[in-house]
Amino acid sequence: MVKAAAILAHINPLTNSHVDIISHFQEDYNIYIFPVRFFSPFIKYLPPLISPYSWMLRSKILQNIHESEFVTYTGDISEKRILQAYRLHPIKANRLEISASAVKDMLYTQANNKRSYYYSSHNKTQAWQERVPEKVAGLINDNWKIIDRFARSPDLTVRVFGMKFPKEGFR
Repeated sequence: MVKAAAILAHINPLTNSHVDIISHFQEDYNIYIFPVRFFSPFIKYLPPLISPYSWMLRSKILQNIHESEFVTYTGDISEKRILQAYRLHPIKANRLEISASAVKDMLYTQANNKRSYYYSSHNKTQAWQERVPEKVAGLINDNWKIIDRFARSPDLTVRVFGMKFPKEGFR
């Protein structure tokens, strides 16, 4: 029987760990990658098990999966609990050493250390560049001004049940 693996994508950078996870799943599963998009006001998704909007989000995730059996992947304990509550069948996984959040933190640290654009795009020994696919590193370097802008802006998110939402959507 063919199984499906649904991977819920966030807006953090694609890392080598993601590539490894997807490659591993390709051996035994048909892969579906879904960008998870919440629409404001985000409070309408809460409480998770009661809100009809959160169940509509679940239905959207599953609408393109044709296999009768599927799993989802997360290395985050909070996300795993939410996925279990929504019957999205998370498999047991450990958070990988290098997560997308860790890469994002490396990028922001470099930007906040006032590294010049020239340095960031020409120094090939940076730790974050070793943790993302080469094409992703090129995109990041080509768009360093965007990284710099986000790194210097305040965090306008709030963490709820292990997931981050824009603070604006909760008003």
